[in-house]
Amino acid sequence: MQRRPCTVVIGGGVAGMSAGLNLAQRGVEVTLIERDAILGGRARDLCCKAIKTCQLCGGCLYSECLDAVKTDLDITSFSIKSHYRRLPFPFDLQGGTFAYHGNAVQVKSASGSVGKSQLSDVSVGVQWGGKVTLEVDSTGKSRVDLDEIYPWLLTHDTVKNFLKDFESMKGILWLDSLNLKGPVLQPRDWVFEARGRTENFLMTSSFLPDSLGVKQGRVEANQERLSFYDCSARILDTTLTGSGVFQGYTRGLRGVSLTLGGEVGEAGNAYLSNLIQLPEPFRLQSPLRFTGAKFSWARGGAISFTGQ
Repeated sequence: MQRRPCTVVIGGGVAGMSAGLNLAQRGVEVTLIERDAILGGRARDLCCKAIKTCQLCGGCLYSECLDAVKTDLDITSFSIKSHYRRLPFPFDLQGGTFAYHGNAVQVKSASGSVGKSQLSDVSVGVQWGGKVTLEVDSTGKSRVDLDEIYPWLLTHDTVKNFLKDFESMKGILWLDSLNLKGPVLQPRDWVFEARGRTENFLMTSSFLPDSLGVKQGRVEANQERLSFYDCSARILDTTLTGSGVFQGYTRGLRGVSLTLGGEVGEAGNAYLSNLIQLPEPFRLQSPLRFTGAKFSWARGGAISFTGQ
């Protein structure tokens, strides 16, 4: 197998950048070394000396040359360990590829950790020029520590407004797959599809009477609906097992459909009875055990509950 030729260019001025770009376009692997934090060399210090008339200093020519330099960067493998100021915990990423071309950055097939969360085979792309857009694709199994990640997400106003009905989330989310596209600053316009499972999950929400704890269960979500399957959960004094769907959960809940079994205590019985507006003479005595119960609710529509 023929090895790709490689070279090192010392100096990130106009000459160094031009030489490196010309070599890279001819198939040479180039490492550009510059002692300063930014590229440009002495050309960055040159400016037009004219006050009223041209002084023939050449400063404008250097500026035009520097503006004409286009940056293209392709890295075939990388390893980054850092504590980025916008993250309250360190991250460690490696593998995959990194590319920067004009107004787009893309990382493919990266793995690593962000705080206590573990990422596997994740690809991320960001593009700007008009709206800043984000694209995320993950096919590996990733472990998301919600105790760390969710409070950090709520520090961003755009995300906080998007998740306003979900006050807190704790526990572990195991992601089997994730695909997300949309403008960075407009989460309500994101199009996404996610699949995974929860472990020791605890959530408080404005549309629930108490914290919902889920010991385990499978979850699927997109921008319109949140579905769960084979979950073991507890809320108030009620234990439940089952599956269900929440419609419109990101824009104001529109409907709920549940298939459940379990035992309902006094507090849970009172909540359900009030929710379905069951008249006092027809309310059942607690504790209430049931199997194969079906509950449905639609905003501005009917509420139904059947079970054994």
